[in-house]
Amino acid sequence: MQVPIANPTSSPMPEFFIIAAGMINASFTLPLKRMRTWQWENAWLIWTFTALVLFPLIAAVLTIPHLVSIYLKADRPSLCKICLYGMGWGAVPRQIPSGREMAAIL
Repeated sequence: MQVPIANPTSSPMPEFFIIAAGMINASFTLPLKRMRTWQWENAWLIWTFTALVLFPLIAAVLTIPHLVSIYLKADRPSLCKICLYGMGWGAVPRQIPSGREMAAIL
C-alpha cells in the first residue's frame, strides 16, 4: 500500500512543528523554579516524556494518514530494527566520551 506523502509547502504544519519544538526545548527549565523540592532528574523525566514520547506521537497521528494500519502491516523484524536503532541512538552518545572526559584522559 502506497502512503500518500503530503506536500510540505501546502500546509502550515512544518512551521507549527518547528515553533513547537523550539518552545519545548526552551521551556524544559521553567518548572524547575516551582519544583525546588524536587531533584532535577524528576523535572527532566517529565520534560523527556512530554517532548520525546507524547508530542512525537501526537505529531505522527496528526500528520500520517492510517498510522495504526501502517504499524499493523509492518513485519516484526522491521519494527525490532526500528526499536534497536532508536535505543542505539540514545545509548551510543553515553559511550562516546565528552570533551571534558577526553581532556581528563589526555
